Amino acid sequence: TATEPEAYSCVLVQGSGTFAVEAMIGSVIPPEGKLLVLANGAYGDRLAKIAACLRIEHVVHDCGELVRPDLVKLEAELADDDAITHVVLVHNETTTGMMNPLEAIAALVKAQGKMLLVDSMSAFGGVPLDIAELRIDYIVSSANKCIQGVPGFGFVLGRVEHLEKIKGWARSFSLDLYDQWQGMEKGLGKWRFTSPTHVVRAFYQALKELQEEGGVVARGEGLGRPLLYGTTQRFLEHFGFRSLDDLPRPEELPVILRERTPLEDLEGSKPVESIESGSAAANEPEPDVDDVLAQEAETPTEEDEGLAGWDEELVDAAAGLGDGDGELVDRAEDRTDQAEESAHG
Repeated sequence: TATEPEAYSCVLVQGSGTFAVEAMIGSVIPPEGKLLVLANGAYGDRLAKIAACLRIEHVVHDCGELVRPDLVKLEAELADDDAITHVVLVHNETTTGMMNPLEAIAALVKAQGKMLLVDSMSAFGGVPLDIAELRIDYIVSSANKCIQGVPGFGFVLGRVEHLEKIKGWARSFSLDLYDQWQGMEKGLGKWRFTSPTHVVRAFYQALKELQEEGGVVARGEGLGRPLLYGTTQRFLEHFGFRSLDDLPRPEELPVILRERTPLEDLEGSKPVESIESGSAAANEPEPDVDDVLAQEAETPTEEDEGLAGWDEELVDAAAGLGDGDGELVDRAEDRTDQAEESAHG
């Protein structure tokens, strides 16, 4: 809010970040309002579930986990449906680490005269953002994400001129954003209910450390949460998975990764040679996949424990995090040899 700090007020809400999200959605939309939810992951889906639970009329644009919101469809829907009053989206979809195009979405929404609500749980404090410049009406985050406090409360930044209008709109007593705001304003910061004092103290310390590090810009340039979350999306795309639902169970990794992982394509990796060679290997039949999975599921081995960390190594490789000497490929070959030996008994 660097350009208009006086235009916004911050309302603290006890509980996890989802409590603050529900307080926002449940309090700032009038009884006759209609919400458009942009969803491309589990947390976008959660926004729609909250709206449904609170019986708020809404429409969902679900574009799947690996695609950003369709801006053409959004613009058309806003132009065609005058009943839509609010649009809500996840800034950084934690499911895959996808950073949604907030600036472009904000421009479309405000051009149509709609209110914009943002769940910036895993981006706020980790990437530079001027909510007044983007004309965001409400934005929510929590103490324990990029600011790096501890869990226990969330916070909603909202336009004062709109906060003053929402009295009586809340669908919940304890998550009434107006009453929470007024209680703190009139009570000199006093919480309506039990104060999470230790969490607030930890948050204060986290803010001091953020300032000492050079602020949001400095943290955003380091190995912060938004960057780390992005590795999930790159992992899915590289290994051909359409969504997180496609990921294999741990006992399936030895076979599926052997069949689907083009390790030779990874940046900085050397080509992976055939595991077996010679006439003996050529004449030996390929083991049945079902038999391999059944045997490994029934007989846990020390090799299984080693395989448990293999997916993390592959994520590092997919993110391009250093395998210049081919060490990762060598270890992958060793692990695959072990899986082959187990399959052949």
